[in-house]
Amino acid sequence: MGIGLMELIVLFGGSIFVFGPGFLAALIAWNKGYRPWFWFLAMGPIGLLWVLLTPAVSQATTPEERERWETRTDWTGGILSGFTLLPMFALPLMAVVFYALAARPAPMPTMPTQARPVMTSSPLQVNDRLEPETKAEKEEASSSP
Repeated sequence: MGIGLMELIVLFGGSIFVFGPGFLAALIAWNKGYRPWFWFLAMGPIGLLWVLLTPAVSQATTPEERERWETRTDWTGGILSGFTLLPMFALPLMAVVFYALAARPAPMPTMPTQARPVMTSSPLQVNDRLEPETKAEKEEASSSP
């Protein structure tokens, strides 16, 4: 079985949606003085928007403030990247587990130890009425051999 058109659209559409804005976010983060590898997979457009709204490290007034901005922004990019990577690894793993659980063969039914008699006709077909209803019918039934 080959890959169909829908799978290709989803694959490339998802890749462009995540890696296109991720590449831009990494480039902007690098230009602002942050570590770009934290921002490459930072949830696509969400990471791009986030890194666009953060100030550049060069705008910090003190070295402590600069260090705080770098740490906070790089941690934010790392956490957003983790949110991107978690489904990428968790969903295929869950699919394998669910497939393994669903692919178990059903237990084979056991054969009965005694053969049951097969009924070929219903009792109402053999005897239309099981008991006579009137006194005359009872006498007639008892007198017949």
